[in-house]
Amino acid sequence: MNQIRYLAKQVIPQLPDDEAQKLQDNLDRVEELAAYDAMAGQIETAGRVLEAHRAEFENLLSDPPTAMERAQRLFSEERFAPLRYTTQDVHRAFEEVGYPSRFKQMPNDEDMEILVQATVHLAGDKDDRVRVVRQLMTALPEYVAAGRYLDGWLIRYSAYRMVEVPQESNPFLFAMFDLAYNEWANQMDSE
Repeated sequence: MNQIRYLAKQVIPQLPDDEAQKLQDNLDRVEELAAYDAMAGQIETAGRVLEAHRAEFENLLSDPPTAMERAQRLFSEERFAPLRYTTQDVHRAFEEVGYPSRFKQMPNDEDMEILVQATVHLAGDKDDRVRVVRQLMTALPEYVAAGRYLDGWLIRYSAYRMVEVPQESNPFLFAMFDLAYNEWANQMDSE
């Protein structure tokens, strides 16, 4: 991997900007995949440890407001900052799926559907989702080792939902969208 990085650093400055960006993106994907593969055993072990806490997690899910509040706290942590959406991302999603009728008030059913569609739209295509899933799963051993089992379950559950039910939101997507949406709504208010 070090040789690939070294060669890329030599080649990238010689390429046109668009080709350099493609090469850098591909290098980033290879590094992410290598990191995920290197942690496969730790991720599997963390998953086995979580099974002992399944009932606690199911109890958490039975109280959606509490589960979403916990997900928002978890995914607001700095560990997940590289995965956050921007206000521009939210704006592009609304351009694609339509805008809600109200921004800062409690959404009605139609607005809620738009918000869910925007959230799912931001998750991207299958490759984008798989990339995020890998990043989420590499965080799993850290949270399990710290004894944060419910947070580990939220990470694992969100990762699985992104792959198994890509047309639906999940705690991770909800929290990431909510962070960016609130900032976007504040901008709309000030304008």
